[in-house]
Amino acid sequence: MTIRKSQPHASTESAAYLAKDADTATRIEAWEKDAVVSQAGFDADCHDYPHPLEAPDLFDVADDADIDTINTRSAITKIVFTQARRPFNDSGSITIDHDTALAMTEVYRRVIDRTYALVDENWPTILRVARHLDRHGDIADQAALDRLIERCCPHATD
Repeated sequence: MTIRKSQPHASTESAAYLAKDADTATRIEAWEKDAVVSQAGFDADCHDYPHPLEAPDLFDVADDADIDTINTRSAITKIVFTQARRPFNDSGSITIDHDTALAMTEVYRRVIDRTYALVDENWPTILRVARHLDRHGDIADQAALDRLIERCCPHATD
C-alpha cells in the first residue's frame, strides 16, 4: 500500500488479483474486500456528518464518474455473476436483468453495512493516518502504515 497526500485514493494490491487462482469462495470474499475498500472513502467522508447520507447509487454512475463507486459496482457484479454461475468479461459491457440488479443491491447493502462498521470501529486510526498525511506527507509502504497504526492503537494490527 502507498498513500499519497496529493491523491484521493490509496494504491493497493487488489484482494481479487491476489486471489485470482483461488477457489470460488475465496475469490468472492476477495471481491467483497475490494468493494469494502472502494466504499470506505465515502463512508469515512460521511462519518461525522450531522445528517445521514445515502451511499452512492450503484446503478446511477456514469462510466467516467466516481472511480470508487465504479470499482464497488465491478466487484459486486463479479460476486453476483459468479454466484449465479453466469460468465462475465472483465472488459466490455454486460446485461443486468432485474433479478441480477436485486442480487447486486443485496450484496451492496451488506458491503455498505460492513464498511460503515469498519470505519466506525477504526475511526481513531483513520484520523491518525489523516493527520500524519496532513503533517508529514506520503506513507510509502505497508510497513510504515502498520507502524503508524500500531502507535495509535497497539492491538489494531493483531
